[in-house]
Amino acid sequence: MTFLPRDPQARLLAWAFVLLAPAAFGALALAFGMDANWDLRNYHYFNGFAAWHGLYDRHLLASQTPFFYNPALDVPLYLLMEHLPARAVGFILGGLHGLNAVLMFLIAHGVLRIDGPRRKVAACAALAAFAALGGGHLGILGTTFHDNIFSLGALLSLLLVLARRERLAAGPLPWAWMVLAGLPVGIAAGIKQPLAVYALGLCLALLLVPGMGWMRRLLNPFFFGIGVLIGIAIGGGPWMVYLWQHYGNPLFPYFNDVFRSPWGQPKSYRDVGFIPHTWCEWVFFPFTFAFTPYKTGETIFRELRIPLAFVLIPLAFAASWWGVRRRGWRLPDVAEPVGARIVVAMAVIAYIVWVRLFAIYRYAIPLEILVALPLVLALAWLPLSRRAWGIASVAMCGALLLAMKPGDWQRVPWADRYVGLTTPVELAEPDRTLVIMGGYAPTSFLVPEFPDGVRFLRPQSNFTHPEYHNNAFNPLIARLIREHEGPVFALFQDGDQWHMSQALGYTDLHMDERDCRRVRGTISDVDVLMCPLLRYPGR
Repeated sequence: MTFLPRDPQARLLAWAFVLLAPAAFGALALAFGMDANWDLRNYHYFNGFAAWHGLYDRHLLASQTPFFYNPALDVPLYLLMEHLPARAVGFILGGLHGLNAVLMFLIAHGVLRIDGPRRKVAACAALAAFAALGGGHLGILGTTFHDNIFSLGALLSLLLVLARRERLAAGPLPWAWMVLAGLPVGIAAGIKQPLAVYALGLCLALLLVPGMGWMRRLLNPFFFGIGVLIGIAIGGGPWMVYLWQHYGNPLFPYFNDVFRSPWGQPKSYRDVGFIPHTWCEWVFFPFTFAFTPYKTGETIFRELRIPLAFVLIPLAFAASWWGVRRRGWRLPDVAEPVGARIVVAMAVIAYIVWVRLFAIYRYAIPLEILVALPLVLALAWLPLSRRAWGIASVAMCGALLLAMKPGDWQRVPWADRYVGLTTPVELAEPDRTLVIMGGYAPTSFLVPEFPDGVRFLRPQSNFTHPEYHNNAFNPLIARLIREHEGPVFALFQDGDQWHMSQALGYTDLHMDERDCRRVRGTISDVDVLMCPLLRYPGR
């Protein structure tokens, strides 16, 4: 399978797209503004800081439930933000996200059959640009969500599978290559478990390659699965070992109803609030989130390519099956059949698994990017001339772009430094100071900006609450607060006074609200209050 053209001029055009696409998306990220999303303020910056400096045992639960997430990508993110200007960080993140367009260009060039090498490059470049300009992907372009970095693993694995598609059904079994192909998506799934959706989708798609005997049909996905497992061990193994050693659950806090770690409640901790429950909800789910985006996330966006694919792919497939067999339709030969079948099958299977397990749109970003190609292929299942197919594809992609509205996860004007304090914090005895965090707002991004000796504890969060009795963190934090000798402060977002007081109700501390100071960071438009805490006499 040829991923770059042999014609010198066409190859030059292809390399121009490959090199310029990341730069274009980096520039677009700068135009959108500086990322200030909830997750960045809650855990991405703090987790990278804590992992790099080995402070997880010191600042307990500062980032709430995500305190336990794999920090593999948050560490380099933290280092970039610490050592580079904010705009440089934004450009790098946007450029990395733009690599999705590069991979989609290579995949499209390997699958589509278009006359004329330069015309083919132009068409594949246009399709790749469309694929990367979806409402979900643009909404998180240049941000720290990582979903459009993990998508690179899914797309790279697909590209590697397509590179050996001729040997899937005949010739020497490409077992070593299939193991290699499973590594990228496996590494992504090891760092962030929802990427297993795409590993499973591609693995099962290999079962549908035509012309294979039953043994070969099983061996290809088997060796691919071995690669996925090795990738999971690489991406997630060290963190799983850490969680097992510290909390007795390699996926902590998730699936704690199975592992029963005393450090968490005996429940799964999975977010199942977006998953449809009835068959009717399942069938109409794509149209539900197309017009009610809060059904699949926390922001307003509009992206119709997945709902359109949900309708177009099965209808076009059924029409072509009937038309070819009953009416003698002649379909346009615009795609390499094995590669096209793998791409479409992966997208369909991944969608089904995604809805069943998560139904959170950010986890569907790889699908949003990938589905651009199945949409174009589905049009080729209709009795169109090659010219009509091309016009219909352009019209469909153009209409989808016009209807698209990117999500807004909160951006702010660019600052010189990505994360910092606009109001410095001065403490008389930082090495003896304890800060108690309360409420449910994202405030852990402030922790690295305090003097090194300060310790942070969070007895109240979306992970735990002082009143919980089946959580080993609560007695530990209560003891650390009780035994601390030195200044103690409360840290909470303005407006969360009630939650902070509720958390302190389980201690012998109360706030002196007359001496509160306001703290604000570069990525927050809401003040955080820091109030001294006093101990009740005799308690």
